[in-house]
Amino acid sequence: MAKVYSTAFKLKCVKRVLEQGYKISETALYMDVGKRSLLTWLRLYKEGLLTESHPHLMDDAFDIKAQQLSANKKIAALEQEVKKLKYDNTRLKRQFLSLKKHVNQFE
Repeated sequence: MAKVYSTAFKLKCVKRVLEQGYKISETALYMDVGKRSLLTWLRLYKEGLLTESHPHLMDDAFDIKAQQLSANKKIAALEQEVKKLKYDNTRLKRQFLSLKKHVNQFE
């Protein structure tokens, strides 16, 4: 199960890098967090989505990202389905024309 960190803790990590000049890898090790998590928090902080006055924005950002990923998966599945349907349609048209040609030979 993933660890859940408070906004205050995330801000402490971010400020350690930005204001105190520590390296990302050092801060991640010292604060016992993943480098990817810290990089995400830094990006969100720079985008104004991780702030002391608006801690809920962080959750909203992750919700939006999850919705985007879900939508992208659905779009990919629908694109695959459209591709298959186009293939099936082309195949059926060819079979119909072949059958029509065959029937016309007997008339």
